Amino acid sequence: MANNSMGTKKVEELLVSKSMPLGMQFYVPNYQRGYRWKESQVQQLLNDIKEFDYEKNNEKKFYCLQPLVVTEDKENGWVVIDGQQRLTTLFIILTCIEKMLYKEKAQLYQMNYQNKPQMHDWLEELGDVNNDVQINSDDIDAYHITNAYLTVKAWLEEANDLKAIGAEIREKIRTYTRFIWYEVKGDIKPEIIFTNINMGKIKLTNAELIKALLLKQDNYKGENDDVIKVSQIKISTAWDNMEAKLQRDDLWRFLTGSGKFSKSETHMELIFRIMAKDIVKDRIRNNPEFYVENEEELNKDTYTFIIFSRELEYLENEKTDKPLPYSELLESFWGKIERYYNMFIV
Repeated sequence: MANNSMGTKKVEELLVSKSMPLGMQFYVPNYQRGYRWKESQVQQLLNDIKEFDYEKNNEKKFYCLQPLVVTEDKENGWVVIDGQQRLTTLFIILTCIEKMLYKEKAQLYQMNYQNKPQMHDWLEELGDVNNDVQINSDDIDAYHITNAYLTVKAWLEEANDLKAIGAEIREKIRTYTRFIWYEVKGDIKPEIIFTNINMGKIKLTNAELIKALLLKQDNYKGENDDVIKVSQIKISTAWDNMEAKLQRDDLWRFLTGSGKFSKSETHMELIFRIMAKDIVKDRIRNNPEFYVENEEELNKDTYTFIIFSRELEYLENEKTDKPLPYSELLESFWGKIERYYNMFIV
C-alpha cells in the first residue's frame, strides 16, 4: 500500500465531539458483504475487553483491535476497506450499554452502507429508548444486527453487577481501546485493495504492520523529500534483503529448530517477537506501566506491532533538549533491529 498513513486511533476519537457534531462518517461500499458476526464472535470480543487489565489515566496501555483500513472520500467520508465488522459491533455494544445503563441514545459515529442504506436506520433504531429490540428476520443483515444487540444485552444481564460491568466496558472501549488505523492514500481503487487483503496478498498484522509503521510518510514531517526518500529506501532495501535470507529453507529450519517451513509467513516476525520481549523486559525496569497483563494473549495477531509502536512513542518522548529529527531516531531504532537480526544470522 503506497502512500499510506499508519498509526493507532482511540475509539473515542471516532465519536461525537464539539469538533465533530455527528462523529466520524464511515461508508461501507457495496463490494463488501453485510454485517455477519455471530453470537460467539460478539461474546468473544466482550470477554476480551472485560479481561483486558487497564489502568485508569494511563492511555499508553490499551486494547488493540485489528486494522481498520480506510480511505478518505470527500463525498462519503471514510470509506471502510477492511474492518467494518468490528466497527459495526462496537457501535452495537456502545449503543446497548448506553441504553441499558443510562436510558439514553448513544452519540457515536455514523455508519452508512452503499448496498443497503436502511442498515444505517436499523443501527440507529437500536438506541431508541422507546424501542424494545426484537429479532428481525425480514432481512439477513437486520437479523444479524438485532441478534448482536440481544447478545450484548444478554451478556450484560448475566453480569453480577450490571452497572459496574457495563460502565467498565464502556470506559474501556471509549478510552482504552484503539484501532490500528491504516489510511490508504493515492489513486489505487479501494476495490483492488479490498480484494488483495482478502486474497492474502496484503498482510496487515505484525511484521507488515511494523514495516508500514517504519516507512510511513508521517515520520518525516518537516524534512525535505530527498531525506525522506533516502531513509525509506534504506530501510525498505535492508528489510527485503533480511527477509529474503530468512526465507531460505535451511536457515529457517536451523533458527526455529523445526522441520516445518511456511512460505506464507513473513519470517522477519521471528526477529520481532524476540526483540519485543527484550523491549518489554528492559522498559519495565524504569517504566512499569509499559507492561500490560494479558496483552499478548488478548492481542495475539498484533502484539508485536503494539510493542514496537509503544516503544517508538517512548523514544520520542525521551528526546533531549536538542532532539534528533524523527527520521534519525527512526534510523537508530532500525539499527537496533539490524543488530538483532545479525545476532541470529552472523
